[in-house]
Amino acid sequence: MTVRPATLEDPPKDAPTVQVEVVGANRPGIVHDVSRRLASLGVGIVDLRTWTEPAAMAETPLFKAAAVVRLPEGTDGHDVTAALEDLSGDLMVDVVVD
Repeated sequence: MTVRPATLEDPPKDAPTVQVEVVGANRPGIVHDVSRRLASLGVGIVDLRTWTEPAAMAETPLFKAAAVVRLPEGTDGHDVTAALEDLSGDLMVDVVVD
């Protein structure tokens, strides 16, 4: 994870937020890939929680993430869903607008 100070490109504090839930097969680098994809949209992460759970019918554990993200102007929940689902065919994304 890279931590950096806010820049002028970051979404303003009054920008809309959405809740994002991600579920998929756990693999090395998945948190990096998700956060990098969000950053490519200019989305700011307000809160991010990740964990793994045993999968009911598979050997690979499930990766789960719950996040609150701030959207830049011109970006909506559909953009976030499409960008994250494009990472992997087995990644399920649910976006809830606040």
